[in-house]
Amino acid sequence: MTQFVNPSLISTPELAKRNMRALLFQIELAYWNYLDHHVAKSPSLPSCRMEEFAKTMFMAIPSVCEELGNLPAFLREWRKYKLTIPTYDAIFISQDNYHVLMVQGYSNRI
Repeated sequence: MTQFVNPSLISTPELAKRNMRALLFQIELAYWNYLDHHVAKSPSLPSCRMEEFAKTMFMAIPSVCEELGNLPAFLREWRKYKLTIPTYDAIFISQDNYHVLMVQGYSNRI
C-alpha cells in the first residue's frame, strides 16, 4: 500500500510526526486517496480499514515506527478529538428541481 501513498507523508518533517493528531489526519487523507483512486480502479488491490492502513503507514515512517504499539491508543484519542470538530450536512438541488444530492458525514467509526 505504501507505494500508492504520497512520498511526502513518509518523509513528513519530525515536528509533524511529533504531533500525532496532525499525522493521523495526513494518514486519513492518504487512506481515502488509496481507497478512492487506487482500490476503486484496481479491485485486486487489498481494501482495508483505517486501523490496518495506519499500521502499514506507521511501519513505513521510520521516526514513528517505534510507536506502533501505541497506535490503538493514538487512534482512539484522535477519533475522540475528531468528534469535537463541527461538521455539517448539505443538500444540493439542481436548478430544475429534478436532481437532489444529500451529503452526510461518512461515519464516526473510521
